[in-house]
Amino acid sequence: MHVSNANRVRVGRRLAAACLSLGMIASLAACAGAGPQTAPPLEVTATRTLSVVVSSSGDDAENRADGTITFISPDLELGLKRGQPQTVGLRFTGVQLPRGAKIRRAYVQFTADEAHSAPARVTIRAEATGSAKPFRAAHHNLAYRAKTRARVVWTPLPWTRAGEAGAAQRTPDLAAVLQEVVDRPDWRSGGSVALLFQGHSGLRVARAFDRHPNAAPRLVIELGGGSQSVAARGVPVIFDTDLGIDVDDAGALAVLHALADRGEARLLATIANVNDPYAAAALGAINTFYGRPDVPVGRNPRPQYAVATPYWRTFAPRFVKDLAERFPHNTAPNPEAAVAVYRRVLAAQPDSSVTLIAVGFLQNLADLLASSPDRYSGLSGEALVRRKVRQLVVMAGTHPGSSRDLYLRGGREMTPEPAMRVLETWPTPVVFTPGSVCGGFVTGHTLARSTPPENPVRAAYTLFFGREGVGRNSWDLCTVLYAVRGTVHPEGGTYFGLADHEALHLSPDGVSAWRAPGNGRHRRLYRVIAQTELQRQLEALLTAPPRGR
Repeated sequence: MHVSNANRVRVGRRLAAACLSLGMIASLAACAGAGPQTAPPLEVTATRTLSVVVSSSGDDAENRADGTITFISPDLELGLKRGQPQTVGLRFTGVQLPRGAKIRRAYVQFTADEAHSAPARVTIRAEATGSAKPFRAAHHNLAYRAKTRARVVWTPLPWTRAGEAGAAQRTPDLAAVLQEVVDRPDWRSGGSVALLFQGHSGLRVARAFDRHPNAAPRLVIELGGGSQSVAARGVPVIFDTDLGIDVDDAGALAVLHALADRGEARLLATIANVNDPYAAAALGAINTFYGRPDVPVGRNPRPQYAVATPYWRTFAPRFVKDLAERFPHNTAPNPEAAVAVYRRVLAAQPDSSVTLIAVGFLQNLADLLASSPDRYSGLSGEALVRRKVRQLVVMAGTHPGSSRDLYLRGGREMTPEPAMRVLETWPTPVVFTPGSVCGGFVTGHTLARSTPPENPVRAAYTLFFGREGVGRNSWDLCTVLYAVRGTVHPEGGTYFGLADHEALHLSPDGVSAWRAPGNGRHRRLYRVIAQTELQRQLEALLTAPPRGR
């Protein structure tokens, strides 16, 4: 295929970064009373909201009256179980609220699993901690946890049929309970919240994650008082990539630009974790095509991978060189060093706000952790990360028990040491997206027929395979999708779940292993949505035209 050497792409006006999400708002309900309570009918209003779903089998549990903890269950029995009061625990992870955020309203939405109409009464509190630890099988692990002073008493309306998920299945307003948690001095954005439902009388049976992951309990939080969530402004992200070693990186960057066009993300910087200057220039070419030519571009200054190609196979074109030479961009011949870009960009962002996406080698991140104070910030690298970064999302953890995980091992030109340093000392939550999550299906196969020749992402896939119409596994695309949208997709339902009962370890010879118990920082992503539907959504984002074209 001949890729046209088009005139420099004319760049339109810069896109506004702010975007208000449409949220489901439940009006304030009384905390206690003699009669059944519920929120008024659901109102859909443009407002600042955050929605977090139970996304793991271990994050909804029952604490029976005898102290036994049950994790694997098709339902959650709120109130009495076999005539005895029990406590139900719901743990919501990755709650993106800055400390002190003003919560206007909050509620949990359940889906009924059985019909029950007799009067019931449940007291709802949160665990009194800055980040709730995973539930354990220890005797009375839920019931004996420290609880907030704030509480809400819920006397729900009758649940008349299975599958209902309306006003009757919605708790009263939990703003006071959640506010006590996010006002704590040890609360950090991205932390976990555990809500504890102590039964007193009656019974309501809700669907649990294990049998109904798409109907798992959902926590909805509305912000007020002028405070905005990160999600309401678009998730600020830095994209760190080994573009040149593989091509799905280009597809992931296209998805990231499509999400930015929708107001869901703000692209702060794109950084090559290989030394090849053409890799950085290729990033600039893709950013320019999507109308963001001024997004900062950085490069790993270390000598490894000075020529970035898919060396691991026989056909190994240096396709980033073609992109750099054929498509317009304004990337400098000697791009800025990766750590300098990181420090400059992070220092200018609000605390606990930035998501870092790493789809490649981890040398840049290790160097960032080891960096010293400079003109951008008086903080050390680790302190700067701790203050500014909300979470790190890494495409890794695919081959436990072996040294086959390319990016942890370092490939043929690096050692495992940088990845070991990141796994052991990175101070914020880290979500790993193993290749098994999205390696079973390809995307990009429709680029040649659905996008124009001046699209450098289309050219990247064609050059990588030597022909048009071939797709690549969707590893990096899923990593980006989770980093921006989290576990829940906009139309409802669940993309992914998160497991946090193990931590990822790496040995000096590059052998990785997931080992229990978890360390409170590492979480592993797994897919919940049907593979065909996820493929459809990713392909639509990958081939979406830049806004304004």
